Amino acid sequence: MALHRTKLAIGAAMLALTLVWPATPGSASAAGVTTGESALVTDEETLAMQQALRAEVAQRETLTAQGSVCYAVHLQNIQGWLYPYCDGKIAGTVGQNRQLEAFAVYGSGGDVCYFAHVQSIGWQEQRCDNEMAGTMGGNLQVEGIKITARLYRICYEAHVQNIGWQGQRCGGELAGTVGQNRQIEAITIDMK
Repeated sequence: MALHRTKLAIGAAMLALTLVWPATPGSASAAGVTTGESALVTDEETLAMQQALRAEVAQRETLTAQGSVCYAVHLQNIQGWLYPYCDGKIAGTVGQNRQLEAFAVYGSGGDVCYFAHVQSIGWQEQRCDNEMAGTMGGNLQVEGIKITARLYRICYEAHVQNIGWQGQRCGGELAGTVGQNRQIEAITIDMK
């Protein structure tokens, strides 16, 4: 199947996005924003967030002599990234009906990889070590996540619209939902 691809620059920070849409109507591939062509986001705010997560993990490793995982979230109607959240702290909102639209994760030793199931897109390609999963500027909710780490066991939990906290998932299990149109509103991530 032929896909049309184009680069789009938005705003003063020149956020680089890739739009992908099918060449023929009715194709199984849904149109979307940042669908997996590239997880590289070049706006200054996102780069600052990524540097802050790396620095926070390094500082925690030095202070505790053990591994750490930090993460950031981008929420509906809240300007910019919220970070750093580390080692099981709640990132996002509970009881405010704000959808999680994007997230990034960075852990000790790297090799933390994750998938996001995004409204109208489905499962995005795997992201690793601080790459953005989800979308920014598309008003699309993250509905499901899966996270793995090579060097340690990683566990996470999602607060889902009209469900609440689902309970802990580990090592690539689905947190959130697929096919139910329910937004994730908050997450926690921890190493075991």
